Amino acid sequence: MQGCIHLRHSYELGGAAYCASMIWAQIMPFVALGWYEGDNKEQLQTSLFICFGLWLVLNGLFFASIESSFVGTFFGTKTAPQYTVELFRNSEDDASKFDAAFDNRLSYIAECEEEVREWLRENIARFNLEQPEWWKIDLVPDEFLPRLAIIEAEGGARRRKNSVHSVREIFGIGTE
Repeated sequence: MQGCIHLRHSYELGGAAYCASMIWAQIMPFVALGWYEGDNKEQLQTSLFICFGLWLVLNGLFFASIESSFVGTFFGTKTAPQYTVELFRNSEDDASKFDAAFDNRLSYIAECEEEVREWLRENIARFNLEQPEWWKIDLVPDEFLPRLAIIEAEGGARRRKNSVHSVREIFGIGTE
C-alpha cells in the first residue's frame, strides 16, 4: 500500500496522510531493529541503511522527474469535499461540472449546493434538448431539479430510488 502513489488523491488517503504513511514506513523498520536481539543485527542495520538511502535517492529522482505542479499533491491537506467543490467551480465545460456534482457523494457539494442548483436551472432545458452523452438526468436527485414540471416530464414518481412505500405494496395486498 505504501508504494501506491495514487492514494495521495483527495478522494483516497490524501496528500499529507500519504506522505506521513511513507515516512512512517521508513521509520518503523529501524524501530523494529532496535528491539531485535539476533546475531545478525549489524548486517540488518547495514541493509536497512542501504535501503533507506536507496529510497531517498529514488524519491529525489522521482520528484525531480515529475511535473512540478504535481509535487504539492504529495503534501496537500485538501479533503474530498474541498476538491469536489473546487472541481465544480473551476470546470470550464458542463460535462466536468456534471461529473463533479453528481458522480460523487452529494455531501461533497454541500458548500456549493446553491451554485449547482443555479447552474442546473440555467442549463437543464439545453441539456434535455441537446442530450449530450454525459447527461444522465437519472443521476440528478429530484431536489436539484428546478421545477416540479421537469420532474414530471422526466418520469415523475418513476424517478424515485425507492418506490415501495409499504409491506402491502410488496405483496400486493389491498391494492385494487
